[in-house]
Amino acid sequence: MRWTLIPKQGSRVEGNQIIPDGTLRDEFHLRRGFWEAKDTADDLDKEIGKKKQKKYPLSNTIFEDTRTAVLYQNGSEAARYDLAHAQNVTDLLTQFYSHVEPEHDNFKTAVNDFKDRVPDLAKGLLDKIADAYKKNPNHLQKNWTCL
Repeated sequence: MRWTLIPKQGSRVEGNQIIPDGTLRDEFHLRRGFWEAKDTADDLDKEIGKKKQKKYPLSNTIFEDTRTAVLYQNGSEAARYDLAHAQNVTDLLTQFYSHVEPEHDNFKTAVNDFKDRVPDLAKGLLDKIADAYKKNPNHLQKNWTCL
């Protein structure tokens, strides 16, 4: 699993422009998580409420103020962590990175299944092209110059 952090990647959600501090994308460029940092002087819960009103994604999102992290998964608060303790940071990151949304899990399964079938599909396609070429070589030459 290779995720890439993309800072300040904006998008539109229900007419609102949202710009999380960080968007994490996987090797398929699917959004896998979000990170939102707040100042220590801010009221973290109040700031989370503002982001929720703007329709920020809550599928797998960390809101933090360097002291406390609040993890949202599947639309609701999953856990709170006191970041002063190393084990809590480890637990937060483990829960964050291990989260798989159902549609992503299904997509990965489909990709893995498809990878195994590509050689057979390619051979079948080549057989069909060869058969079509035998039946009508002029049509294929005129319309399929890339072959």
